[in-house]
Amino acid sequence: MVVLLKYKFGVYMIKHSIYLPLNKIENDHFASIYDDWDSERFFSQTGIKSRYYASPNETSGSMAAAALSNLIDKYNIDKNCIDFIVCVTETPDNLLPATAYKVHQIVGLSNKCGAYDINHGCSGFTYGIMNACNLINSGMANNVALLNTDTLSHYLDKNDRGITTIVGDAASAFLIDKATCSNIMNFVYGTDSSGYDKLIIKPKDDDKSKEQYLYMDGMDVFYFAINNVPNIIKEILQANNLSIDDIDFIVLHQANKTILEYVKKRLKIKDEKFYINLEETGNTASVTIPIAINNLVKNGDLKDNMNILILGFGVGYSWCGTIIRW
Repeated sequence: MVVLLKYKFGVYMIKHSIYLPLNKIENDHFASIYDDWDSERFFSQTGIKSRYYASPNETSGSMAAAALSNLIDKYNIDKNCIDFIVCVTETPDNLLPATAYKVHQIVGLSNKCGAYDINHGCSGFTYGIMNACNLINSGMANNVALLNTDTLSHYLDKNDRGITTIVGDAASAFLIDKATCSNIMNFVYGTDSSGYDKLIIKPKDDDKSKEQYLYMDGMDVFYFAINNVPNIIKEILQANNLSIDDIDFIVLHQANKTILEYVKKRLKIKDEKFYINLEETGNTASVTIPIAINNLVKNGDLKDNMNILILGFGVGYSWCGTIIRW
């Protein structure tokens, strides 16, 4: 489905901040867990050298609060002027209440600030932007602090090598306002619920008395991605009457290097405009695109008036993408 939003071009900057836990896990760490572990081979296949794990006492809420506090300090924002916080997470602090309320409490936001959660993973950043723009374009808010946060390391089964070695924890905060939304183009999104149970946190062996772990049917997820992502990128371009040549950077959910390289090759996208950003942080679910954007800005690559195509895809199965005029 395509959501059509009015937009105009203009120079602006999205205020953004990233939080990474202190516990950095290098590839060699897994040599003590898996007898046949080969760090160099793993890196060549996945593009991952390290990832960050939250401490046992850290939660999605505390990490999101840290990211939002960093944002407030970085840009000298009056926290009482934040109208809404939308917290995207698939690892909430509690089933009830929403993690957004925990963030609200830690940061000390105004009681006039709205808050709620979106339960989402891989597509959560782009769904979150769409949701934030809907709040702003409807007149319900002048600005929205979009928070993406997950502590997937708390749900890892060390016996499930395929997913334990690729995921990491992180949080991000992006301030979306009217100027931001005016430079965000048309969204393309969709759902293929045949993948509902292919990437899921559930009790081991489906025994409800057992601890819950993150499970992934790696091959099914892989085939979903390579069979759909190239066409979704084409849909996003068509929905905005643009071509690949009009795009300065393509930033996809950083699932793994193999998937990303396949998409790049399939669409014949030049290396310099197809951003791969897995090396230091691994797959951080909905935070992979925010981390990539943060790094592009920090490195001076993403400049004013550039077009950046972003697309989240995965859990559900789901997808959501758009183009931002930076």
